[in-house]
Amino acid sequence: MHFPHAAAASGQLPKARGTQKMVAVTASVLIIAAMAYVIYFINQVEYISLFGRLAESDTAAVVEALKKNKVPYRLSDTGTVMVPRDQVHDVRLSLATEGVPRGGGAGFELFDQQKLGSTEFVQKINYQRALQGELARTISQIDEVMESRVHLALPEIPCSWKIASRPVRRWC
Repeated sequence: MHFPHAAAASGQLPKARGTQKMVAVTASVLIIAAMAYVIYFINQVEYISLFGRLAESDTAAVVEALKKNKVPYRLSDTGTVMVPRDQVHDVRLSLATEGVPRGGGAGFELFDQQKLGSTEFVQKINYQRALQGELARTISQIDEVMESRVHLALPEIPCSWKIASRPVRRWC
């Protein structure tokens, strides 16, 4: 095939002056650089925070789980674990099923190691500790909260206040 316009255009470049050649080369380089810049930023993956303000032990556990599951991650300067935006929710769910991060205090997992001969008093104390731990974890997940610690003072409910099946005062 014969392209007369291409031959004419290729023949014009040697005839052009020095400044015209310089402008053509500079424009070509700028166009190529702009295209490379656009392609680079289109292919960039945006990383966002997976969990806010974790303890160092929890951060290590999260990173270990991410490595095990082969999830790409980055650590920010503040120690925040960051994952690709499109994977955040899936990663949070998969880590939650593994029990990572554990959080600062012990929650209802206290009852996983229940001893055979534990008394009702020990069970009440463990229940209160579990409530405190779960509340502290929940409060710590709020972005504006750096760290939380919860202490509950639960009143002892007298047996006479409990709802009975019969309207008779019972003694505990």
